[in-house]
Amino acid sequence: MQILVKEITGPYCGEYSDGEKVYEVVSDHLKKGDFLTLDFSGIDILSSSFFNGSIAKLFLDFPSDFLLKHLSIVGMKRIDRYVLNRAVSDAKNIKENFVAF
Repeated sequence: MQILVKEITGPYCGEYSDGEKVYEVVSDHLKKGDFLTLDFSGIDILSSSFFNGSIAKLFLDFPSDFLLKHLSIVGMKRIDRYVLNRAVSDAKNIKENFVAF
């Protein structure tokens, strides 16, 4: 299944709340075991806040190996991919080092 991010957020993905909208749609499908392609075509602005509310949050809530098998990301500029990778790396680090009290 292909999800066009622009249809959920419009061309600007600068806010955490924009990311939460995408997270809700994607996580609902992933919980069903769907295979998704998240298409960022037509997006003019992406921010780390957006990625923290969407993709990074997915890495906190789902196993990494599951996401790597069920989620494909396309249509993203190289610099945006770099920002995404940093947000995901931070989320994985938090998940690995979190100690419940």
